[in-house]
Amino acid sequence: MQVLDITIVSVVALIYMAGTLSAEKKTQISWVVSSYLVVAVISTPLLSSMPLPD
Repeated sequence: MQVLDITIVSVVALIYMAGTLSAEKKTQISWVVSSYLVVAVISTPLLSSMPLPD
């Protein structure tokens, strides 16, 4: 599921985010994708180890 999320962000949503944030170059919007990937890598193991509520 995480791979699908990353694919959507880096391929589909990147064009929309660039237009919304008025970024002229892909390098100006790449920090958004990088931030998303860092948060996904950190949060996935943390959230998967949490017990489910009863």
